[in-house]
Amino acid sequence: MSVITDTKIEKIINKIGLIEPEVLKTAIKTAKKQKKELISFLIEQNLIKPEEIGQLIAHDLKVKFVDLKKERISVDVLSLVPEVVARKQNIIVFKRDKDGVYVAMSNPLDYSLIKALEKKVGDNILPYYATEFDIKNSF
Repeated sequence: MSVITDTKIEKIINKIGLIEPEVLKTAIKTAKKQKKELISFLIEQNLIKPEEIGQLIAHDLKVKFVDLKKERISVDVLSLVPEVVARKQNIIVFKRDKDGVYVAMSNPLDYSLIKALEKKVGDNILPYYATEFDIKNSF
């Protein structure tokens, strides 16, 4: 489930003009009919790049964005959160340094999940937004 509504996504895309309004309306209808998340559908149909929509949503949410394709994730860092948990929560740990543990999340505003992760890893969690599409393709 996306942290942002389809209506909000439509407004953001229309404001920037990334997709023609009629093409976007058709895509929204088709995604609903196929019961697919709008963002993933737009990416799968090559109507928008994951990093484009990711940056726009992160900006709207006032959080940082991470393009997971550009990150080199070590096995040690990745294993901080069990894969089954990471897949279920749509998160992926991508970095650890003196500031804490960097976590890509489809919902970086999920305070209870952030607190649970801090308890699990014993370190500060730095949440970043990433699309579900990007997170799922990083496993």
